[in-house]
Amino acid sequence: MIKIYLRAFFVTAGLFFLWLLFQNLTNMGLRLAVVDALVKGALFGIALSAIIGTLHLVKARQAAGPDSGPDIYALKQVRELGSALPKDRAFELMRHYLEQVAGLTVTSVDTDGGRLESRSSLNFMTFGNKLSVTVRGAGNGGSEVTIVARPLIMTALADFGESLRAADGAAAFLRASGQG
Repeated sequence: MIKIYLRAFFVTAGLFFLWLLFQNLTNMGLRLAVVDALVKGALFGIALSAIIGTLHLVKARQAAGPDSGPDIYALKQVRELGSALPKDRAFELMRHYLEQVAGLTVTSVDTDGGRLESRSSLNFMTFGNKLSVTVRGAGNGGSEVTIVARPLIMTALADFGESLRAADGAAAFLRASGQG
């Protein structure tokens, strides 16, 4: 949970510090420019990390619902499920979910390897998500499904629970099929 605040602070404070430093170097001496940029950068970082971090925590908690685990605040969400469905059937079910139910754009299909890559459209809050599904055959005639959701832009500071919603939605769809 604290990682989101730290990431937001260091990225925003660091970038604002550099911007102010270059701007101040033309008007002030080096020492005064550095101190001014550090103070203003730190204040800006604290304010922005408080806003971004708190909004991310609230949205992730809303997405998680009452039965939440410790990883609900992580940007990368992983779900591993077992299914009684054979590998091919589970693969087609997950492909149907990604394309038809979730409305994602499937970017890569590897039928032999059992891997699907998809992404959501860009939006204002998160710039979109990437959802990967890997289906492997299990020894009992069933299959094992791994769902990984993460922000489309790897440098995202927060995703406001969107990765959690995407991973849990795919897992719930597999479970609702009666076989997950």
